[in-house]
Amino acid sequence: MDYNKGKIALRNFLFAFGIILVAFSVSFLINIAILNPETDVLEQMLEPSKPDFKVLFLDSYSPTHSSYPSQEEGLKEGLYSNNISYDVIYMDTKNYASDEDLSAFHDYFKERLLRSKKTYSGVICGDDAALKFALDFQEELFPGIPIVFYGINNINLANEAVKNPLITGFSEATYLDETIEQASKLLPLATKVVGIFDETATGLGDKATFFSFEDKFPEFTFIGLDTSLMTREEFGNHLMKLGNDVILIYLTAFEDSEGNKYTIPESVKFIIDHTAIPVFRNYSEGHGQGIVGGTMMNFPEQCRMAGETMNRVLRGEDISKIPLYTETSGITTYDWGQVKKFGLDMSLLPSKTNFVNRPVKYFQQYKAFVFSVCLFLLGIILIFIAMMLNYSMLKSAEVRLQYDVDHDLSLGTFNRHAAEHYLESELNNKHHIAMLRIDIDNFKTLNETYGHAVGDQYLHHAAGLLKRYAEDNNYYLARYSGDEFIMFVSEANVLKDSPAVMGVHEIFKTPMTVGMESLKSTVSIGLVNSDINSTVDSMFVNSEIAKSSAKEHGKNTAAVFTSEFEESARTVNITRTKVMNAIEKGGFYMVYQPKVDVQTRELVGYEALVRIKDDNISPAVFIPVAEQSGLISQIGRITTELAIRQLAEWREQGIELHPISINYSSNQINDAGYIKFLKGLLKKYDIDPKYVEIEITEGLFMESTWQAGNLFVQFQAMGIKLLMDDFGTGYSSLSYLTYIPVDILKLDRSLVVNYLVKGKDAFIRDVINLTHDLGKKMVIEGVEEEWQFERLKEFGADVIQGYYFSKPLPPEDACRWTWKGSK
Repeated sequence: MDYNKGKIALRNFLFAFGIILVAFSVSFLINIAILNPETDVLEQMLEPSKPDFKVLFLDSYSPTHSSYPSQEEGLKEGLYSNNISYDVIYMDTKNYASDEDLSAFHDYFKERLLRSKKTYSGVICGDDAALKFALDFQEELFPGIPIVFYGINNINLANEAVKNPLITGFSEATYLDETIEQASKLLPLATKVVGIFDETATGLGDKATFFSFEDKFPEFTFIGLDTSLMTREEFGNHLMKLGNDVILIYLTAFEDSEGNKYTIPESVKFIIDHTAIPVFRNYSEGHGQGIVGGTMMNFPEQCRMAGETMNRVLRGEDISKIPLYTETSGITTYDWGQVKKFGLDMSLLPSKTNFVNRPVKYFQQYKAFVFSVCLFLLGIILIFIAMMLNYSMLKSAEVRLQYDVDHDLSLGTFNRHAAEHYLESELNNKHHIAMLRIDIDNFKTLNETYGHAVGDQYLHHAAGLLKRYAEDNNYYLARYSGDEFIMFVSEANVLKDSPAVMGVHEIFKTPMTVGMESLKSTVSIGLVNSDINSTVDSMFVNSEIAKSSAKEHGKNTAAVFTSEFEESARTVNITRTKVMNAIEKGGFYMVYQPKVDVQTRELVGYEALVRIKDDNISPAVFIPVAEQSGLISQIGRITTELAIRQLAEWREQGIELHPISINYSSNQINDAGYIKFLKGLLKKYDIDPKYVEIEITEGLFMESTWQAGNLFVQFQAMGIKLLMDDFGTGYSSLSYLTYIPVDILKLDRSLVVNYLVKGKDAFIRDVINLTHDLGKKMVIEGVEEEWQFERLKEFGADVIQGYYFSKPLPPEDACRWTWKGSK
């Protein structure tokens, strides 16, 4: 048992640790998926609920502009972190840059300010168009408030703006010279630098900047392609003529000579599609879409600095003393795929170059994901190992129990239970089978003459010979009871003089030496051959009748059951008639056997047992007949109502109620209206379902049928507990107890008799412990002696039912039962 305790402790540890790993890995995965560190900072950067100031962000473009996310990131960092909120308004000058458009924007902006009645502590202008608008309408729209700008291409505009005592900001360094220097290293054969620009405000600034570097790079010839002066087709033709001696710089290309407007992605695609040489660019837009690379303004940094500058001004610093910033750090970005495509030497690029579209090794890209998945899989593996360990423990006990349940532990043969299942299987498979019911003649006399010890030795010796004979001939042997055996012969029609029968007689012709005694006996054999109508019950009954006939004819012989054995049929008919009369005339009554709590010896419930009035016929006789005759469903309803009515009568008498368990035969499964009938009774007698329990044999729990499964679900939905009756005599599989809906197990009396003895009782303890591990309770039947009770109490049994406490009692005695013995 210490070994089992160790396995249980290991199982529990592995399961708990596995659950922890799975929970941690799932949490980690959620963190990766939802709270990605790359996006989490922005998502957590919420607008202040009670800001100290509110400013207006005037953006030259629209939120669809490729640089807008970078600008927003920087502004939030610079403003929100200083408890400043902002509103934004977009000019969208990439699409609406004419004088009429700007005039319309002015009117719209002014009307919006008046309607909203908002006031702002300051204005932040993004790019040239916004700054020029602010300068033109400062007195009208922004009187007396500070203005901070950023990203200004036109240095003249920026210098003019900072002359105003309320304006300062950051010009946009073009980084064009750095980009040309990088390109010249990458393309050593180049002799020309071709710049693409247009006649827009931004384009004119780019044009001036481009040609301003002619003196810095005298080794190159500078050539401009002005898209505003060309149709799109003409522009494409120029691009296709460019050769390997050209450094191509894309600056701006928002329009053509026909007045068509183009977005940056559209222009990038057009340029890439019409040239076979690398394209460089000193602005962030377009990178990753075919541009080889370049150095450009660090938008997040400059926008953050603009926000921080506004914070300094709003908190008292004199804006007129803050000079124009013309130098801010740039970012060098190159497209890994394009660099590889054109065979450029990456070692010539700056050490801090940022690469886009760079292939990432799977593990580097997904290492956090891989780590969490590995943890998850490890957790699942540990849980699986724990489950397999648990299954192994259950299976080991199951195999042990299955062997013991199927075998007579004294003689080593199969037992009656196994024989019944074997016969049932053969009949279900339509196999023809013969049954020999072998009874040792005068065994009682042998016991009385020589003593039980000698009798037991003789029985063991006889069983050994029969077992060897059965194995040699591929027969099936089982001990039926006492000195009686069952032998099955497959695919044969057995008669009195058949070899199988004569072989059994031959065994007993030779005297058997037991100790100092030489004993000889004979056997009487009842023979039954199956036919199309045979059932397990009919073959056992008929073999008993045939065996009795053999004994009546002088013993030491065999008798074959035939139609001549009508007396047996008459007995069955008489029993059936008694059952039918009892059904029709209310001839049944109930007795109640107390169930007792092991620890307190107090009453905790009853089992309701049916009897026929004015008749001593045993339920063991009339119940099988009722089942075989299709009458069991009617009896089931009658006994159910008698038990529930009894609960109501006890309640009316002021007697404390305890649950009553009612037996439910597997043959009642076809009574489709039973659940409705039961509900009606509970309502009629106003009985709480917790006082009703249903005892079902093990076989019905194992039926994988819709009817059985639906039945269990409906019982549970009503709040009625299910008991597995005669546990240990059926399938005896502990593993299936993990999923069938049973609440309480009733350990069969045969296991108490066979195992609650010195040297074997640890098995009972193990079964009880495993039952408790599964969260179920155990009722022990057939307890008749005090020592049995004490031993079961030590093992942790929950409830005892047996003659040690009480036989089945009539209702008037059962309801007043209390333990009269010692505590």
